Amino acid sequence: MEIPEVGLWYHLILDQGVLTVEAEKFKTTLSDQQLKAKIQQHMRDRLGIDCEVVIRDDIPRTFGKAIRIFN
Repeated sequence: MEIPEVGLWYHLILDQGVLTVEAEKFKTTLSDQQLKAKIQQHMRDRLGIDCEVVIRDDIPRTFGKAIRIFN
């Protein structure tokens, strides 16, 4: 994801046609609501899709190849 405030840790979850982005904050002064709005705008601008966004304090780390999309 090309948003510096998110960094490398995020998940994309697709459930019954609804995309949810779970993102972990990275070195930002933005509030959770501001970061959520920024991610939603980024997804709309880059991919043309609307999504739900959940800001989390921690995303479980995986070792080896990253798993980002869950169905």
